[in-house]
Amino acid sequence: MILSCYVLGNGLLFVRPEWDDGFRVIKVSPEETGRRAAVLAGLNLAPVVLGGRTCLLLDSFNISLQHYYFAHHWLARLAIVEMTGHAALHVQTDIVWTAQAVCGLTVMILLLLLAASSVVWIRRLHGVLFYYVHITLALCALLLLLFHVWLARPAGRSLEAKVPISVAAAIWTLAVLYRRVRVRRARANVTVIQSPSEIASPWQTECPAILDVSLFKTVSIHPGAYFYLFFERSGWRQYRGEPMMAYGWEAASDTTTWRWNSKQIKKLQFLVQNQEHLSAVLSRRDVAVTLDGPYGRDPLLHKFDTVVLVADGIGILAILPLVIHLAERSWYDQSVKMGTSGRGTPEHELLASMYRDRTRQVNVIWVMREAREFNWITERLDDLAKLDSNKSLVHIRIVTPDDGSSSEQTLTSRIPEGFAKHWTVRCSHRTIEDTLRKYMGHYLDTSPGDCAAVACGTAKFRDAVSCVLRRHPRPTAFMELEYQPRPPVPGDSGTKTARDLQTQGLGTRALFSRANKETVGTVHRREFVVHGATQRPVYETSLDSGPYSPAVWRAPPHRTADVHDGWREQSMRADVHPGVRWVTTRDICEEFEMQDVL
Repeated sequence: MILSCYVLGNGLLFVRPEWDDGFRVIKVSPEETGRRAAVLAGLNLAPVVLGGRTCLLLDSFNISLQHYYFAHHWLARLAIVEMTGHAALHVQTDIVWTAQAVCGLTVMILLLLLAASSVVWIRRLHGVLFYYVHITLALCALLLLLFHVWLARPAGRSLEAKVPISVAAAIWTLAVLYRRVRVRRARANVTVIQSPSEIASPWQTECPAILDVSLFKTVSIHPGAYFYLFFERSGWRQYRGEPMMAYGWEAASDTTTWRWNSKQIKKLQFLVQNQEHLSAVLSRRDVAVTLDGPYGRDPLLHKFDTVVLVADGIGILAILPLVIHLAERSWYDQSVKMGTSGRGTPEHELLASMYRDRTRQVNVIWVMREAREFNWITERLDDLAKLDSNKSLVHIRIVTPDDGSSSEQTLTSRIPEGFAKHWTVRCSHRTIEDTLRKYMGHYLDTSPGDCAAVACGTAKFRDAVSCVLRRHPRPTAFMELEYQPRPPVPGDSGTKTARDLQTQGLGTRALFSRANKETVGTVHRREFVVHGATQRPVYETSLDSGPYSPAVWRAPPHRTADVHDGWREQSMRADVHPGVRWVTTRDICEEFEMQDVL
């Protein structure tokens, strides 16, 4: 609605008629219409060139990245349309090809290239390449646009276009310079996390790692804060920061509480997914990193009676710090009441330092994608158990895939002692929507007071959470964290997909006929799209009917292939039997019968 009104307002200003003293409509000349288009384009481009990924101005005004990106995309499109109209009107008026005109035409071409390269499916081809191309085209267009507006004659007629463009360029320049001053360089110790199954499988090399970053100067963090990490010696990707949520922290010696909901930190922990372009960096025990941040909005969850935190897979890395923060505040209040905190401090000062949060219950729902993800948070769960010793604040429900690689008993045995009642593990055959409807509905029905829900995961997962909340009768404040972890995408992680490689047969002739693609069904009516490739053959599968996430990590005796389950976003290893038309996954004894090629 707001977008429609804004576009309509731009259109009305563009075609606005003029009146003389007798209130008669005067025909607007093409030069005046072109000038209006230039002014509107300048006003719309001003917030676009601020940048959103690390814009301190937006962050200081607590503007959500999601809202800014939405405005960024549509304001840019609107400005390109208006600038194209401005150029077309001037070309029709027998324009003289001066330096100003050449600059303006070049800007229009650069902006059209910028818009074409920003199409979603082009962005996803190679994330890092898109980033550099986007930045280069934007900077060239901004520089030439400044030349274009300042070369305009007479100078007074173009003042409306000069001011917004010049102010935006100045703000962007100052923000970049300030970022260069405030970034922190540090050394980090690397600890690779490996489960016993991964150690037994030498082909599994992409194990996550924990970075312990010691800071020379303390940094103030708040709930929901994330940083951009720049890894030195990581090739040409070192100039593109990796967004990461602080997985853990160690407060400065003189800081024990969250003052104004922030804390001074001298040491940070990050959990890093070992992608291909980071494998060389994370293979060393000590790495040099540069930190830019913190960024992100504080969700102010302590102002709600009930908090429901929903995580999808690796999204638990962003959810868990919020749980730790609420538990630390509750633990401090409890320790003050029990007289075990701040000994030697006057009682009235201790009472004044209490948070007195409204939060009475924190419910966490974690939909695991793979059983090994539990190893990532074991240490933090132990810390959380110490903070919530009364077992009254935090309730965690872990939903695991029923893939045969883990059991409820195995994971339940790893929960801290005494918390089995409030920290439960369940294997689920349900879809994501049904799982969320069941467990979120339980908390919404039984928890008192004002409620807030926070989701972190894939876009499809967050949409499912939002859909459950909309259909539930209880009003709930829904928030999405600015930092949303995601699995590696082609190009962004430097990996190759099956489509980048040459197809070869694995003994099953029908599998690789005709355009490297076919439909594969099973006796359980599961549908897959399979791709074969050379260099440790890869199968990419997209699940269309029902949840299924086999985890097969043993090397089978026949020809093998890696299979990626698109619905669960995880990989498995399968047998491709020569001379027969089926594939088996060894640990769960499923047979996938090959059908005719499309």
